[in-house]
Order: sequence, then C-alpha cells, then structure tokens
Amino acid sequence: LLLRAPFLVVIAVAAGVAALVRALG
Repeated sequence: LLLRAPFLVVIAVAAGVAALVRALG
C-alpha cells in the first residue's frame, strides 16, 4: 500500500488538473 500510495496521489492530481483545464478551457 505504501508503494502504491504515491502512484494513486499522482493519478488523483493528474485527474484534478485535467478537470481544471477542461473547466477553464
């Protein structure tokens, strides 16, 4: 779980950025 946590955080951040860009775009 500790090894997967950083990966999940990256996915969550990427999804958030994508949503923000789509909202602004």
